[in-house]
Amino acid sequence: MKTKLNDFLEKEQRPYRKMFDVHPDAIYLIDYKGNFIEVNSGFAEMTGYTQEEVIGKSFYPLIFKEDLEEIKEKFGNCLAGINQSAEYRLIHKNGNIRNKSIDIAPLHGEDGEIIGVFGIGKDITQEKELQLQVKQQEARFHSLVKNSSDIITILDKNKEVVYRSPSFKNVLGYAPEAMPAHISHIIHPDDLEEAQRKTVEFYRNTNRLEKHEVRFKHKNGEWRNFSVIATNLLHDPDVEGIVLNYRDITELKKAQQEVHYMAFHDFLTDLPNRRFLDDRLHMELKFAKANKTKLAVMFIDLDNFKFINDTLGHDIGDKVIQEVARKLNQYVSANDFVARWAGDEFIILVSNKQYEDSVKDIAETIKKSFETPFEIDDYEIFVTASMGISIYPDSGEDSQTLIKNADFAMYLTKQNGKNDYQVFTPTMNIRTYKTFTLQNDIRTALIENQFELYYQPKVNIKTKKIVGAEALIRWNHPEWGVISPGEFIYLAEESGLINPIGDWVLRTVCSQIKLWKEAGLEPIKVSLNMSVYQFLQKNFIEKISNIINESEIEGKWLEFEVTESILLEKEVEMERKINALTKLGVDIALDDFGTGYSSLGYLRKYKFRTIKLDRSFITDIHTNQESQAIIKFIINLAKELKMNVVAEGVEFEQQLNILSQLECDEIQGYLFSKPLPVNDFENLLGNNKIKKDKTTERGKQHSDYFKVLLKYPIESAMTIVELNKKKIQVGKSNVLVEVIGPGGLQFLSDITLPNNVDLILQFTTQILGQEIIFKGKIVWSEENDVFSRYGIEFIINEEQIGPIIKLLNQLQIKMKNNSEIESTPFITKNKTDYFLTKS
Repeated sequence: MKTKLNDFLEKEQRPYRKMFDVHPDAIYLIDYKGNFIEVNSGFAEMTGYTQEEVIGKSFYPLIFKEDLEEIKEKFGNCLAGINQSAEYRLIHKNGNIRNKSIDIAPLHGEDGEIIGVFGIGKDITQEKELQLQVKQQEARFHSLVKNSSDIITILDKNKEVVYRSPSFKNVLGYAPEAMPAHISHIIHPDDLEEAQRKTVEFYRNTNRLEKHEVRFKHKNGEWRNFSVIATNLLHDPDVEGIVLNYRDITELKKAQQEVHYMAFHDFLTDLPNRRFLDDRLHMELKFAKANKTKLAVMFIDLDNFKFINDTLGHDIGDKVIQEVARKLNQYVSANDFVARWAGDEFIILVSNKQYEDSVKDIAETIKKSFETPFEIDDYEIFVTASMGISIYPDSGEDSQTLIKNADFAMYLTKQNGKNDYQVFTPTMNIRTYKTFTLQNDIRTALIENQFELYYQPKVNIKTKKIVGAEALIRWNHPEWGVISPGEFIYLAEESGLINPIGDWVLRTVCSQIKLWKEAGLEPIKVSLNMSVYQFLQKNFIEKISNIINESEIEGKWLEFEVTESILLEKEVEMERKINALTKLGVDIALDDFGTGYSSLGYLRKYKFRTIKLDRSFITDIHTNQESQAIIKFIINLAKELKMNVVAEGVEFEQQLNILSQLECDEIQGYLFSKPLPVNDFENLLGNNKIKKDKTTERGKQHSDYFKVLLKYPIESAMTIVELNKKKIQVGKSNVLVEVIGPGGLQFLSDITLPNNVDLILQFTTQILGQEIIFKGKIVWSEENDVFSRYGIEFIINEEQIGPIIKLLNQLQIKMKNNSEIESTPFITKNKTDYFLTKS
């Protein structure tokens, strides 16, 4: 048999050899025993074996074990004369398994006898891998579709359902084949019309995703929320339909609703929060304006709640807040709205009330309900509340104004003894309104850097050189202009902000001292006023030391001014801290000396470097012999104790002369300079020697008209009608008019008013029995310890001027003739006493 095969190869080799060798597929001849007789280069590439390595050897070792029996069978069939095809796995020379497809045919000799097998093989490994991937993907797709939480539906051009995914049963409980073509019977009735309209849009818009939401009824009766995404693929020959993807978003909707609820409700009380209140109040105002009804805003603040937290703990405090919330909800109607504003503050919106009395009834009911104590964790806790009420449109026409005015009225309730309510009225005076505004804004002032330091020079009384300065904080308020510390420091103490504000002042002063030194200016000592709250901080000394070191200055350039009231707080602790400050090089000055009860004892106990004479003695030193005698005694005593004496509040040449005769060391006051911003103060430092200040803040008042200088000032009622182009409602405060003319007036007030903002004032007074009303703006101002003096330019038209000129002429004639001036509220008492004693 082998001889016959060799003869065959010799005979057939010439014409087919070249084709045999270059064919890319594996071609081979195998004898009837299964041994390779001939292989081409394609076989070597497919298997990794060369001709020399396989000729005469069996093909069996190349076959994957699990496929060998099948291939042997195919080989046997071929030797029996039957062509065979098969796929099998071949073991490559490198050990990898490759997928092959083969076609084998019997090889006949000249006598027709089968002498071997002719085979052609192809590598189909990549094709098999692709087929496997496709098969896996199809299986995965079918599994996903079947088990998906999404439902896929395809509608044909006639809006008939041609496919509905098996997941229909998993998601909604219905078998797909059991569902009718149209599913309108399971769509929520409220969503049906919108779903039908959207279906029309699906067919209208090609290649565009359309989205909407719909509710389906589950087989168990529950309504479920679905997001629907529709794609128009009618033009796609593989689909020819509208593909609808329904995704169950029920849990997502619930989560969104929970998040929304949490965003608009207070976590502790479950009441609506400030954001919800803002939305509701806006809506209620729109209704009230459209229907010409009233709306009340009731601001409620618990009295002394901080005491409960501090003594019983925050857990008890939280439970009190919860009980208060429940109680408030009990005493309002279904149309009213209770919200937690912040901390222990609540707001009630009382809607559609025609009369103020009905709102007061609710306030009285709430007030009475607090007479019963709360029983919390074995405690009986009595709580009272202060309430303020504002009413639309009387108290304001927008939400911000109504809340602010209700808060304002509550603030007045607190001032008047707490545990009550007050309705906002425009008669609430300017001072209270301003204080309330500052109280609300002081925290913002610290955050937004609205504070600034001014410096008032201390002058050597002999050389007139600047030897020191007092740093005085100013608040650049966006509405009220520059605010002096006397108006807001106590508010900072009440709000707990005095310590961070004090830290800011100290850091700023230290930085400024360093800058002056670097600029080559002559060094001076800067004094600061210290609050008792600052001194009583546990880390006070450490903080001072750190700030001095960080600023890279010496402590000797700092002086802290303390008052006797600070020393009275905790004498032992104060003595220890004052001694510690002295070791840091910081000097201590006793401020307002002469007004306390133990001043002499303090001089012996504490090592003060400086005594500051109380300005009340300086004010009348040139007219009051007793004041002179007291100042003389203090100066002599200070010299014996080797202490420096500073007189503050020096405004007149006569005061300076007397203090010079008494050998006072330093003076501070408007005679030389008012407190100045840092740039202006640096100009004084650069000159090294200071001259008496002859300048004035007075602007040029209207000069086209005469002015009547009044022997005694006229009492007048003043109010603010507009602040920074915004109309406001406040009550009237009494002022004293000193000079008046057709173009303006000059008045005194104990209220500090800004002259650098857009402020319009209104004055009402009686002159010769006639009521006259003026509006005007401040054009200049002068500060004083007790009151300030202002110049007003009237906002007036020509028609009003004539009658005023006539009236003022009559007044001037009567004054010149010393005639009796009737029906004019002159004030004959001392101006300082007037403001100190008026309510």
